Amino acid sequence: MTLAALFAFIWGAMIGLFMAVWHFMGKTSGKALGIAHGLFTVSGVVLLLVGLLTHEANTGWWLLVAFLVTAAGGAYLFSRQIRGEPWPGFVIIAHGGLAIASIVLLGLFLAGDEPPVLEDPDGDVPAASTENQPVPVDSLTQ
Repeated sequence: MTLAALFAFIWGAMIGLFMAVWHFMGKTSGKALGIAHGLFTVSGVVLLLVGLLTHEANTGWWLLVAFLVTAAGGAYLFSRQIRGEPWPGFVIIAHGGLAIASIVLLGLFLAGDEPPVLEDPDGDVPAASTENQPVPVDSLTQ
């Protein structure tokens, strides 16, 4: 489910980027794109929540919070669009920036990318990781 959430967020982000570019060019993107953007991103939030509740991903609750904060900014922009009011540019940038950061963090989370450990548990000497290291040819013949 969390991988499906990532794809839903990516599609929502692509539509959102299109809408932001049009806004800064002085054009309107229309309500249909706003609704499509919202549907993809709300689907992403629901899929992420299901993935977390089914323990598919146990430690990603902070990502859900980040996407919910992003959604609050999107809801504010959508409410202004429905009322026919202009969008504040700084809210668009903040909404998009937080959304992109959250998507990147979700992708890293799903990839299992963790910061490297530079010291062993005793703190003495930097630990050498043998994970994903090529095996020397000489050791295969012995």
